[in-house]
Amino acid sequence: MKKKIAEVLQITIYIWIGIQVVLGISWVVCNLGHIPDFQETGELLTMSTTLCVDEYTGYLYPLIIRGFHEVSERIHVPACTMLYLLQLIIAYLAYEYFLQKVVFYKSRKWAVLRKRIPAYVTFAMTIPPVLQVHMAVLPYSLASSLLLILVAKIIGIWQEDYVAKGKDFVVMALLWILSAQICVDYAWISGVAAVIGSAYYMWLHKHFCWEMGLTVLVTIFVIGGLNSILQTPGSMGKIQRSPEGVLLTRMVWPKFVQMEDFWEESVKTQYSSQELLSISTYPEKVIYDFGPHMDSVLGYKDANRVYRNMIKKTLSIDTKYMLSAMLKDGGAYICPPVTMYLQLQGVGSSFTGWNYGRMKDFTPRLTAVYVNISLTGWMCLFICSVLLTAISAFPKEWRPENMRKRSTRLLLYCTMVVFMTDLWYMMTSGHMQDYKKVPVISVLWAIGIIAVLNRTEEKYQLR
Repeated sequence: MKKKIAEVLQITIYIWIGIQVVLGISWVVCNLGHIPDFQETGELLTMSTTLCVDEYTGYLYPLIIRGFHEVSERIHVPACTMLYLLQLIIAYLAYEYFLQKVVFYKSRKWAVLRKRIPAYVTFAMTIPPVLQVHMAVLPYSLASSLLLILVAKIIGIWQEDYVAKGKDFVVMALLWILSAQICVDYAWISGVAAVIGSAYYMWLHKHFCWEMGLTVLVTIFVIGGLNSILQTPGSMGKIQRSPEGVLLTRMVWPKFVQMEDFWEESVKTQYSSQELLSISTYPEKVIYDFGPHMDSVLGYKDANRVYRNMIKKTLSIDTKYMLSAMLKDGGAYICPPVTMYLQLQGVGSSFTGWNYGRMKDFTPRLTAVYVNISLTGWMCLFICSVLLTAISAFPKEWRPENMRKRSTRLLLYCTMVVFMTDLWYMMTSGHMQDYKKVPVISVLWAIGIIAVLNRTEEKYQLR
């Protein structure tokens, strides 16, 4: 009976995967020459001409854009088309590498799985919130792909009979540095993945690996040094990227006008109640209006003191609201495809409507069909995968003890990557969830579905 149920669920999943892949490829073909109008995209294009980046931006991504513009003038192919193809190719290679080194490690069905990998990889790439990032002038595509390669590389050195070599440390350091120079957020995200992965390797081998520890320290200094040399803080007119500046949107917005009586005179003299109401309505105004103005008037040090007092006061008076808002936003980042589906039905507040509007700019009908069918299918895939997991969860008869241990630690490590990414963007993106910043979470969910399929097929010897 269980085998019959597994077969039906397996067929259902493959049908939805096939439909999504066909629609996704069609959408790519129709949008290769278009640039979605995101605010970040406009800033990146400006920085690519001046090569002057602020503290919110890695230097490497504008440099890549600049390079493609130079090539475009010579071969008359749109720079955005070349950039999208690069992002798609690197994403394909990263997902394929992750599947080979992590999900299908020592699989009994490798001869069969090898032929299916292109379909599995394309499935992960054509999830709507992921594909939109690959097809936009945004740094999150390349950075997330490098993160997945880094995670797979770290998992690869966890084999109990494997001793990490110098080239492993160099590759890890390069992946961390490159991801951080493409998107500054990944200095933290890739860094946490590298540090925790390295610590587990040392615990597994029961000795301190000084080469690995030295690599981590040197990489941190290299990233910090590159940022201090290549970045020009404040050059794009944003609030300073201090802890207080970053947390201001998260902790105080949208309470700027409601808490007006508690603000210092330095705030009240600069902003009227009407202006504070406007800031409370649009979170971007904290970054592009309130913050830069206060930084300019008070100076960075005094502005930070004001931000710190505003954060403390808001937390002390409205703790419950702040904590519930953070939990709600954190939950929204956990599974972006499901969240996107719910938010398009009107649930919660986010940038999903705006992002979806940019996705529809050039192919409205195709986008509507693609997104609606794919996200509805995702709900179906999610339910089918849960059922398959319940049917074949950790069966003792088909995996040796060491493989069960490996599956558990891989699941915990990938879950940690998801939660660290979630935590970072929950704390730095204010009260408006933005799925385009977390493609890596959506991809890990897709890889989880593929892993469940592989486990079930091995157990019940399905085709």
